Amino acid sequence: METWINGVSVAFLLDTSSSMIGEGFEQMKKVFLSIIQGYSDEPSIDHCVAVISFGKEVQVLQKYSNDYSNMLHILDDIECEGPSSLKQALMAAYPFLRSGLNGSFIGPFYINANLVIISGGDVSGEDENEINDKQREVLSMARLIGSENPIVCVQVGDNPDKRFLGGIAFSSRYGKLLDIYEAPQFARYPTNVVVASKIIGSVSTTKYSVDDVREALKSKEEFASITEKDIGDIFKILTNRHAYGIFSCQSNSTDNDLQWEGDPGLQPIGTRVRRGPCWPFSNQDSCMPGTVIGYRNGYSNLLVQWDTSMVFPYHFDKYGFHQISNVEVCDVPRVLQTEKIAVGCLVQRGPDWKWFDQDGGNDNIGTVYKVKRDNTIFVQWFNGTKGNYRFGYDNKYDVKVCNPLDENVMKKLENQQRDWHSDVLKRRFPVFHLMFLHAETLKKGTEEWDKLLDEGLKVNENTSTNLNTMEAYGEKEDSTSQSSQTEDELLDEGQIDQENTSTNQNTGEDYGEQENSNTKGSQEEDECDESENESDEGQKIQKNTLQNQNSGKDYEEQSDPNSKGEE
Repeated sequence: METWINGVSVAFLLDTSSSMIGEGFEQMKKVFLSIIQGYSDEPSIDHCVAVISFGKEVQVLQKYSNDYSNMLHILDDIECEGPSSLKQALMAAYPFLRSGLNGSFIGPFYINANLVIISGGDVSGEDENEINDKQREVLSMARLIGSENPIVCVQVGDNPDKRFLGGIAFSSRYGKLLDIYEAPQFARYPTNVVVASKIIGSVSTTKYSVDDVREALKSKEEFASITEKDIGDIFKILTNRHAYGIFSCQSNSTDNDLQWEGDPGLQPIGTRVRRGPCWPFSNQDSCMPGTVIGYRNGYSNLLVQWDTSMVFPYHFDKYGFHQISNVEVCDVPRVLQTEKIAVGCLVQRGPDWKWFDQDGGNDNIGTVYKVKRDNTIFVQWFNGTKGNYRFGYDNKYDVKVCNPLDENVMKKLENQQRDWHSDVLKRRFPVFHLMFLHAETLKKGTEEWDKLLDEGLKVNENTSTNLNTMEAYGEKEDSTSQSSQTEDELLDEGQIDQENTSTNQNTGEDYGEQENSNTKGSQEEDECDESENESDEGQKIQKNTLQNQNSGKDYEEQSDPNSKGEE
């Protein structure tokens, strides 16, 4: 009986055409069995495997399952015959790859279902023109699948068509072309993703090497069996960590940020946060704090970049019911390892500052919420101003990094936060703001205090009613616009996936990260272990929410170095 699970998904396409008779078929069986045996040897990870053969006809030999014992004998009675039907096999695999088991989370990494093709790459045809046409049809179908799912081709046989198989693999995101001897190591890939998810907080986000990964693994006894090949794979996974996200690595909608940053119920960009009381996302944060870098419409309204540099959206309740929020505000500072600067760092005016009082005045502190590879950064100041500044660009430094543990910095930051809360109170509840300002002179229980309290409660009630009405109207208007937007999307259905995929590929970006397990507000290690056993229902909601969001425009950045710092 098959066991249905929601784990790492892999769909195999096995070439059983007449071109595989002899050595090709034996090699194909050897590769397939070595991978399945590798999965079976790692009981800690459930691999969701589907098997499809293509030759004289396309057959679904195994639907998604983790019944490895059955798969090890699935080719016992298979014979090679007929022409290759690779295009039809790709069409048969498509529903599996885009089903509810398409992807899964391993810590902060989102793993899309993999398509593994084991073939010699033969395409039958009466003449060269027919063969070329069939190859183009296969490549077209591969590009459709590859826009979301990695394609791995394993070349077998006496004379495999490497060019054609390579074209199929590299038409996908992060595709691979493997030789026979590389198959057993490929079976270790999900295991190495698990290892990478456990040490991501121990390795700097920039300027780290294979030796740093090796050192991080030595500190944990559970990784004693890791080989040098595994270490190389783990290093690549950490280097390309943004390829495993389900969201763009930075806030990419200026309109959303401008719309919501004035909402007193939401925390400002640059606020430090950690997992909150309502956290259904397992170890997605790697038990580390993060920084608010933007806003989103809908339920997941805060975009957070964790100190591992992974980015996800979360819900933050705007009306004070924080027990239903996914994240909560914390005062855990961003401490650098080998990085010069990172998202979440505190900064002040530097030696090359020339932007007048854009920061609200000398000695004021801002928070970095975006770091670019061209040595420029984006800063949110506590007066509400945002700007991009040079940090090494043309050897100029508009800002300098503050020591978050310095007493003067901590005191200045506390005063700025107090001013911000006072401003929020003033804008939302002006009467209570008056009581807040005069709390030292007005004594609780006096006639003046009671009078202001009564007036404040009336204003509060009216304000809440108006806010709810405005929000309801906004949701209705947003729903209408989304319906219109959906119609436009349907008209361009064939282009959207490819365009959004290109937009969301930010694998080259390097962002800040820290190992801060001993600082104030960090999560206990046992809490992290328990979180791995929690339901992944929240991750499903998060994934579906993101798939329905449209990409916005990136923050406009000044290309002229002399304009850095201007809004």
